[in-house]
Amino acid sequence: MSNRTTISRILVTRTDRIGDVVLSTPVFEVLRRHFPTAHISVLVTPKTRETVEGNPFINEVLIYDKEGAHRSLWGSFLFSRMLRHKKFDIALILHSTNRVVLLSYLAGIPVRIGYERRLSFLLTRRFADIKKTGLMHEIDGNLELIRKGLGIEDLRYTCLYFPLRQETRDAVRKRFRETGLERKRYVAVHAQASCPSKCWPLEHFRTLIHRIVTELGLKVAIVGGARDTALTAALASECAGSVIDFTGRLSLGELGWVLKWARLFVSNDSGPVHISAAVTTPCIALFGRRQDGLSPARWGPVGERDAVFHKDAGCEVCYAHDCTRGFECLRLITPDEVYEKVEELVREARFTDEG
Repeated sequence: MSNRTTISRILVTRTDRIGDVVLSTPVFEVLRRHFPTAHISVLVTPKTRETVEGNPFINEVLIYDKEGAHRSLWGSFLFSRMLRHKKFDIALILHSTNRVVLLSYLAGIPVRIGYERRLSFLLTRRFADIKKTGLMHEIDGNLELIRKGLGIEDLRYTCLYFPLRQETRDAVRKRFRETGLERKRYVAVHAQASCPSKCWPLEHFRTLIHRIVTELGLKVAIVGGARDTALTAALASECAGSVIDFTGRLSLGELGWVLKWARLFVSNDSGPVHISAAVTTPCIALFGRRQDGLSPARWGPVGERDAVFHKDAGCEVCYAHDCTRGFECLRLITPDEVYEKVEELVREARFTDEG
């Protein structure tokens, strides 16, 4: 193992989705504590850059556009040359892909730490990918890699981190004035996910939203990506005037404030669940699938007042998005039981008028 006193430049890579990057932020804090004077760079994709820009534990954000400027082999080669000029001592690859492993190799980074998968023979320190077993949370799996790879035993961290900026706060305040939303007087809802095997039935969401508005007297703010606007239009029509549809209208930074100012967040298994935890808003997360590496044990929210619903439909094998039973595991989660938890968390919510 390299002497820690000789480590002055560290590259951490995480090129997958929003939630994965947020769940990696404790790594930055631990590295900063153990290497207080090191230059720490984080490599992410354009879609997730707002999750790390402004993080107090890092010095630099590098953007690898694997679907755009760096998609070709030549583009990736040029990117690796840029990395080489930065003279990193260590590359910590939290999500091992062929491209990222190859980039770190071509960049000549002397210590390359990652998992035994794909081009792992190009790594100098490689370890079994225990995260896919579902025996530990994704956060702990990330920290385990630096324990094994760098010999760091003190893995304490304070929280997940998501940057909340002044300019995005002002933009969200303007939207609230236009829509009549008030801080802590609404529940945020995210009814989409990356695949159908993560999506609670839309009619269940519709029933839940109706009860939140009519029985709790709260408004509902629907959030989601631009590709989801057609799907959420049906939800937005429920209780017209009390349901505000922000789908496709928020930047990632603005989403952080909408979740921060919500009384509660209800969501499918998706990245915003972890943003909610980072900004300390209680969350109810709805999970399907029974695969070990995709379970709440690995991907569940980590806030003190968060809750998870996850039902066993008795499937011997989970076929995920190729399910032949109509995603029964998700349909088994009833609007009544979710509403009961919503009511409980709303009634006991402790909040201040921050920001």
